[in-house]
Amino acid sequence: MTSFYLLPEEAALYDRQLRLWGSVAQSRIRQCRVLIAPFQGGVAIETAKNLILAGVKEVILLDDGDVDGYSLTAGFVWREEDVGQKRVEAAHARLSSLNPHVTITTVVKPPTAESILRFLTGSDKVLSAVVYTNSNPFSPSSLSQSSLQQLNAECRSAKVKFHASSSQGLDGWIFQDLGDDHQFLVERKSTHRDEKNAAVEKTWTELQEQSFVPLTAALQHDWKARNANAVKRSLKGSENMWGTWAIWKLQESGSAQGPEDILPSTLLATVEELMKSVKLDVNLLWSAEGIDAQKWAETFLTNALPVHPTQPADFAPTTAVLGGILSQEILNSVGGREAPKVANWLMFYGLKGQGPVFSLGGLGAAKSKIEGSAAEVAAA
Repeated sequence: MTSFYLLPEEAALYDRQLRLWGSVAQSRIRQCRVLIAPFQGGVAIETAKNLILAGVKEVILLDDGDVDGYSLTAGFVWREEDVGQKRVEAAHARLSSLNPHVTITTVVKPPTAESILRFLTGSDKVLSAVVYTNSNPFSPSSLSQSSLQQLNAECRSAKVKFHASSSQGLDGWIFQDLGDDHQFLVERKSTHRDEKNAAVEKTWTELQEQSFVPLTAALQHDWKARNANAVKRSLKGSENMWGTWAIWKLQESGSAQGPEDILPSTLLATVEELMKSVKLDVNLLWSAEGIDAQKWAETFLTNALPVHPTQPADFAPTTAVLGGILSQEILNSVGGREAPKVANWLMFYGLKGQGPVFSLGGLGAAKSKIEGSAAEVAAA
């Protein structure tokens, strides 16, 4: 890792983080460059805000959309006088005011997979992470499933961490691929009795490694090896995940050009088709939590699919939660101070107050690499 030193004013600004993560992790965070595209809804805003406050090196906002009436409900970065301006340009001043030590770069280009990939090649500025956030699957800036898979694959090849998230009204999801050999530190503690029967506490730090999988592998997760009861338990809380994948499939096939093309019956049939493709009985999904399939489909379509193409499916408390989790995962993955919490797909349910995490596609378990003191492990 390249040597990096904090200025005195930065050390004071990030004092709490230095105490929490240590100087090595904060130094890595200060060298972190994150690209967010598109910069449209509340999840993108909350993620950018948290990364800027944490003191990353640079946040790149890639988007060519204009501020409209729907934008004003997405977060604090836009005002009525900004309507008609480019979203990224109108947000620049307010985001910059959060932390003058962070560079905010705005790029007014369509947030396509191709425009994002240009930042992975031919640049001397290496990205740490790419963050795709879009809360309206039928927005002009929305990427198809195949484009997301392509983007994820290219990020993997470039050793850039890939994160994707979307709010769906009261609910939402996060997926991340941190690569084949993501490393992080874990603090360990044990207590034993000495010869005088006094409690003696031992603490040490382990360097662990975990293998993640790309989105393509996650979507092909093998469920069939489990018995029916085990599958039913593993499906609990996954209904919106299958709904998300069903919408992707309908878009990819050309069956749905807009939300008006998707009826509850169409959504349910597509969910069943997806589950059959991985040898799952769809009835296990509905019985996992006693879900009424028809009512779920109607509610999901209402929440997840805004009617207007530029309208995000945003509910401020939900985007705050998703943006908070997503930004924390990015900082943890860069700083390497904690185990990933989202390994590798999280579904958030606002009304339930639940966020089950699904390990999909043969996600590897974390394995210890080195044992020793924090200083020894950091040096390694």
